[in-house]
Formats: sequence, structure tokens, C-alpha cells
Amino acid sequence: MYTSKELSKKIAEAGFKAGSKALWSFNKNDKNKWSLVFPTIMTIKTYSNVLSAYDIIYDICIKYPKQFFGEDEDEYGFYYEQYTQEIFYLLQQGKTQKEIEDYIIKNSILLK
Repeated sequence: MYTSKELSKKIAEAGFKAGSKALWSFNKNDKNKWSLVFPTIMTIKTYSNVLSAYDIIYDICIKYPKQFFGEDEDEYGFYYEQYTQEIFYLLQQGKTQKEIEDYIIKNSILLK
């Protein structure tokens, strides 16, 4: 599950830049339609007005949790682990992408 265009835009506006396998891009044939694309290095030049789309499990929960939720810790461990575990729980419970993204926005230090 990749971040929605709206969450991707908030992340970009917060100044976070990291590599991503997917992009939200305007379709060159239809400027009013955004598409989620998985470009290769050879085809990346054909896309315009791009936003990185982040994999919620890999990018947010595993690769960059400290950037999204902070590095603070207590005697039980890092706080970000509690947030990532809750995201996994929400996914297991079949919550919608909007509910999961709302949780990320509410708890992310990056998006405050």
C-alpha cells in the first residue's frame, strides 16, 4: 500500500525526500489525472509534476520510522516502535487506507 497523493504531497511539503519505487505523476495525455507509476531510470524523464509515493509498511514503518515518529525512547524502547506496531495492527484489522493515513498524520512529527 503506497501513500495517497494527498499524503505524498504533505510529506513533500514537510521537506522529506527519500528514494521511492513509486511516484504520483500527472498523466501527460490527461493533465487532470494523477497516476501511480513505477518508473525505471530510463523512463523517469517522461513523467512531470511528480510526488514520491511511499510504501507504508516498508518506507514509513521499517526504513524511515525515526524520521516520521521521532527517536525518543523510554524504558520500553523507542516511541516510534509503538506507532509502527499500531500501523501494522490497523492493517491487520482491515482498516481503510484513509484511516491508516489519518493515524500517520496525527502521530508523525514530520507532518506537524
